[in-house]
Amino acid sequence: MKSIGAVSLIGYLLFVGVTLYLGLRPNPRAYGDSYFYGHSFEMQRLGLVQYRSSDWAFSAFLKFSTNTMTLEQFFLAIDIIYVVPCFIFSKKYFKAYWFYAFFMFVGSFSFFSYGTNGLRNGMATALFIFALCFYERKWLMFIIMYVAIGIHASILIPLVGFVVALFYSNTKYILIAWLCFIPLSLVSGGVWESLFSGFIDDGRSAYLGQGNIDTQTVRGFRWDFILYSAMGIFAGYYFIIKEKFTEKFYVHLYNTFVIANGFWILVIRANYSNRIAYLSWFLMAPVIIYPMVKMKFWKNQNVVLASVISIYYLFTYFMLVIKG
Repeated sequence: MKSIGAVSLIGYLLFVGVTLYLGLRPNPRAYGDSYFYGHSFEMQRLGLVQYRSSDWAFSAFLKFSTNTMTLEQFFLAIDIIYVVPCFIFSKKYFKAYWFYAFFMFVGSFSFFSYGTNGLRNGMATALFIFALCFYERKWLMFIIMYVAIGIHASILIPLVGFVVALFYSNTKYILIAWLCFIPLSLVSGGVWESLFSGFIDDGRSAYLGQGNIDTQTVRGFRWDFILYSAMGIFAGYYFIIKEKFTEKFYVHLYNTFVIANGFWILVIRANYSNRIAYLSWFLMAPVIIYPMVKMKFWKNQNVVLASVISIYYLFTYFMLVIKG
């Protein structure tokens, strides 16, 4: 128990440190979206430009912030909204072992990016995670998810996956569909991007195009991203299909992840493919670690858990530091 207490203390320090590190960062042009929102904040604060967006919740948040906060406080507030839901989710579902889940969230590929660059995506997915904390109170959960859509409409992708998984829970066939999407996407070229972009009538349609947008655009058939996704896919397959871990919440969470990730595979060649992939990746940490904390599968489970967390973090390190 002493070791759990020590790890919890480290967890609290990590929680505060990560929140402050992200929220109090400088705001150079390299953080494209962040720089844009900073500029929008200053223009609206000075009364020169009124920020307008179909994402009503973020527009209201920006308006409130310009009337009550400095730019530095605005970014700190965004990152509090981004990090705190991961903390609350970890505390609710992992109890004394919450640190392991929170560390997985923080160590996830793209976690830093969506706390500094893709801010609205990050806030929206964080609110989705927060909504899951009210899984037994569906009315409240869906209200929070509705607000998440108001932050960034792209959260409709995991929300649709969540609703589908609510009514259809056969993990085996959902997995088969995911596997079929890979060759289907390989042979179909940009058909799916063109199809889905026809349903989008605002600036986000550029996400599904294939033209040059900027130097940070991620395009092409990304086998490395599929490999990363496969970590979560295999984890759920192993626990649900092989080990028969069929807790209702976990099965629903996993099926949501697979459905949202399957959509990304279909449009994998789209501009900002990494942003579309993130609409499933943000669930990957709990998908991988949840069963290992809830149930004993192996004699040396602590060693396995440590190994899984290490491998998960090393992939992030490789993609961000070594591959760059």
